Amino acid sequence: MAATSQATISDCQVEEVTQLTDGIYRIQLRLLQPLVHRAGQYLELLLDQGQTAVPYTVASAPAALPLLELQIQDLGEGGLASRVIDTFKNQSTVQVRFPRGECYLDQAPQDPSQPIILIGAGTGFSQMKALIEHALAEQMSNPLHLYWGVREAEHLYGHELIEGWQQSHPNFYFHPVVSDPTGDDWSGRIGLVHESVMEDFPQLDKPLIYVCGSPAMVYAVEDDFRERGMGDGQMFSDVYSYAPRS
Repeated sequence: MAATSQATISDCQVEEVTQLTDGIYRIQLRLLQPLVHRAGQYLELLLDQGQTAVPYTVASAPAALPLLELQIQDLGEGGLASRVIDTFKNQSTVQVRFPRGECYLDQAPQDPSQPIILIGAGTGFSQMKALIEHALAEQMSNPLHLYWGVREAEHLYGHELIEGWQQSHPNFYFHPVVSDPTGDDWSGRIGLVHESVMEDFPQLDKPLIYVCGSPAMVYAVEDDFRERGMGDGQMFSDVYSYAPRS
């Protein structure tokens, strides 16, 4: 059967809807036609007979095909995210346009000592998860540094998975950062996630850097990292495609 890397409309079977933590859901879909993608790309969920397209990063690596994983936050305010979760709960199949996006990891850098820094804010962890799973499956020897920033510690919903990466892959390093911890449940790093990167990497002229967050967050990261030596072509984000600077 032929496969394609061009964006194609396809039906998907809804396999599973799981609540990971308060307001965050994992969705498992099964593609009903053969398609290929690169780690880090996203799909568009098509609603209203295709008139509404809602983008979600694919949280699983290409090796998981035909299964696709999504991680979606629903704040319970009756908005679009709530409608999407209800759609997955109540429909056996959905329609997607897939794959989309130019922020991906395909092959290992030529220099095996070049660090790869992956920065996810909130459910931006989903894109980092796909990138890390692909890098580990391809046995990339580059140091992999995951910086995951959340507002509260309970939103670090990937403990078991991340612990497995740490135990099995000595080149993987995890750096969780909580911006607004409550109570006494957090003894780790506090603040903005990219500031922790700068604490660990005073010079940023060498790493490849992947960032998933809001446009304001991504551009703040870029500005600060450029002051630490980051050059053109080192940083990747979907924000550059859908919210370019004017």
